[in-house]
Amino acid sequence: MIGYVISLLKNPRYKFLYIENQYYLIDLQCNIISYIFPMINWFPKTCYKVDKTTYIDLQSTNQQSNSKTNYFLFVCGSSILLAAILRPIMKTVDFPVNPSIAIILVLLTLIAVISLHIIMRRKYSLSKQLKNNTRTKIKLIPNSKNFIALILFYFMTLFFSSLGVYMFLIELEVNLVFYFAWIIMILALTFSNILSISVGKLKAKVYN
Repeated sequence: MIGYVISLLKNPRYKFLYIENQYYLIDLQCNIISYIFPMINWFPKTCYKVDKTTYIDLQSTNQQSNSKTNYFLFVCGSSILLAAILRPIMKTVDFPVNPSIAIILVLLTLIAVISLHIIMRRKYSLSKQLKNNTRTKIKLIPNSKNFIALILFYFMTLFFSSLGVYMFLIELEVNLVFYFAWIIMILALTFSNILSISVGKLKAKVYN
């Protein structure tokens, strides 16, 4: 069946699916695995069945600009470009570290990222408002453009995130420019679940 995905205004965690005159609210971050494997949102998942009144209450418009997504991708792309431009001067900001400091640095960064996600999950959660709504299972099939874009974006951010861990824990060398770019790559990787389903027409299956 063909359905339409609609953004939920000011809440990147959720999207609406409109199919066969029925609205469904999809939580793109309900599964913890989605933070490291966003493609899991393409497998059958549980969502909330909502009526039109609830939809109107949660959503002020059926269409939302994707400027936030574009800005997100712009920041990530800019970090890579910045690292490439500043490569000639990177040696001036390299400094060796001992294994203990490297481990602490990586752990503190990961703890900060995890803490950010916990805060945002609580901020954007709608579970209390929807606790009385019926739940059902659906399967979303992304279009080819969304599929290719997410796969490329995922492996790019995964590569640079892994490269950062290797540089810090194996090479035991910290580069300030690369370190900040690595943080952005970690954030991009763990936030890619909100990009797993794009706004617009797609194929979907509702399990009754």
